[in-house]
Amino acid sequence: MSDDLRRVVYYSNDDLGSGINLKNAEKIIQLFDKNNSFVINDLLELYNIQLYFKNNLRLPTWSDEKFQKYKNIADEFWELIKNFFLTIDNSNFIKIFKEINFQYTHNFWELFNKLSLFKKIDSSLMSTLLTSKKYIFQDVLCNQELVNYYSKVILEHFEKNPETAEIILSHYEEISLSKKKKIYIPKIFSSAKIELLINRYISLSEPNLNYINLIVNSQNLKLDYKTKFRASKKEREITKSFFEKNNGISYGVEIGISGEQIELKRLEYNEVQNRLTYTYSENHLNNTTDFFSIFKNFTLLF
Repeated sequence: MSDDLRRVVYYSNDDLGSGINLKNAEKIIQLFDKNNSFVINDLLELYNIQLYFKNNLRLPTWSDEKFQKYKNIADEFWELIKNFFLTIDNSNFIKIFKEINFQYTHNFWELFNKLSLFKKIDSSLMSTLLTSKKYIFQDVLCNQELVNYYSKVILEHFEKNPETAEIILSHYEEISLSKKKKIYIPKIFSSAKIELLINRYISLSEPNLNYINLIVNSQNLKLDYKTKFRASKKEREITKSFFEKNNGISYGVEIGISGEQIELKRLEYNEVQNRLTYTYSENHLNNTTDFFSIFKNFTLLF
């Protein structure tokens, strides 16, 4: 199989890297032998190859016959993948998960959900994994049956980690130009509990200003006005603190008329104040008051 840095990964039908991934997939298909031994990342790579064929993605150099041949071989992967996953239980769950490459963690949860493995894994182990590997939380939320089964564990994780309010705010309030991954929120996570989580987020020492803005301008969560007021106050505090620590760059432009200036226009730059100063001759302006001269001044002088 591939080394970890060159493994096949399916991202989307529109991914520009599909060509390279399909070339690597072709090599794996050509060498595939179901009697070989496979580790978890090998099987997740086979699953990603299957996703390419499931979405009818192919190299332009493949004939219809070759595509169908490769697809038939890829179909054989499923039995190997399924049989391995069905061996996962309380005794090896944590160990196997720790071996998974980062780019495949979301695929692991897809298969975990699809094969209903949550019925074999104790809630205490799931809680332990969420605590030690916080980055997986959003991937877990993308799987409805899994969320329903571990609803109490997931609710506890939300309540213990106020920064997870960002997931809620992004889901309900954030406008995205690209398609967002659908996530599922436990039914026992009531509106009151969500608002409590958001208030705890506002109380963090350094909440993200973007999410504070979402709270202030929230429409879908129907937050209490007191919560929005607290967020607005926090927004001002963060902004004030930022400018106190970061004075920024001072610059400016001045325009003046000089009664002593001979040149029609003079430009001076004050390096210390980072300021441009334009001065115009008063004598010239007083002697060019007819319509054509004024037009000419605005066209060429100013």
